[in-house]
Amino acid sequence: MAIRRGRGVAAINYPTGMNLGGDPTQALVHSTPTGN
Repeated sequence: MAIRRGRGVAAINYPTGMNLGGDPTQALVHSTPTGN
């Protein structure tokens, strides 16, 4: 994907299963404000 900084992949896994539930594309947007 566009975001591949190591931690980004790990951060995507969290929201993908908790917030989104299976949307890695939208999970990136949620991980950006929450992760940063």
